[in-house]
Amino acid sequence: MTTEEPTISTPWRSDPTAMAERIAAWWEAKMAPGARVTEVTAPEGSGMSSETLLFTIQIPGGAPERYVSRLAPLASQ
Repeated sequence: MTTEEPTISTPWRSDPTAMAERIAAWWEAKMAPGARVTEVTAPEGSGMSSETLLFTIQIPGGAPERYVSRLAPLASQ
């Protein structure tokens, strides 16, 4: 008998590294060039109907700011 917790596959979750690149590209196109995106995480409890991402953006010469984004599930993107 094992005491390991079962793991649940979450194929609809985005890869944080890939999402940091996508967020940075969007920010550069829509907001301002040169932003750095860090600390991309998905909080536990996000459902399958949308994905919540938390991340930090720092623009050149500015202070880091935390943001939250709700996205369509990976299969819909």
